[in-house]
Amino acid sequence: MDELKRSTPLRNRKGAPTNGPPSFDPLRFVAKLEAAKSREALIAELAYFRAQGRGFEPGHEVEDWLAAEAEIEKRNLSKLER
Repeated sequence: MDELKRSTPLRNRKGAPTNGPPSFDPLRFVAKLEAAKSREALIAELAYFRAQGRGFEPGHEVEDWLAAEAEIEKRNLSKLER
């Protein structure tokens, strides 16, 4: 039995410590981050896309923000009504 333990690498033995760092899967956090996106971040993103569609013409920043805010509110209300 001792020969088997000595010949088996540490990473293959159940419960044995490994020499390398623990495995890390960054994709397991993606869904949580998307769900945790703040209301302000959603409004900013939507306002950016509105400005982009207009070619980033200056002078419409507040208009874009308010329209984006209204769109987010509309989406949230429609989710609640379902």
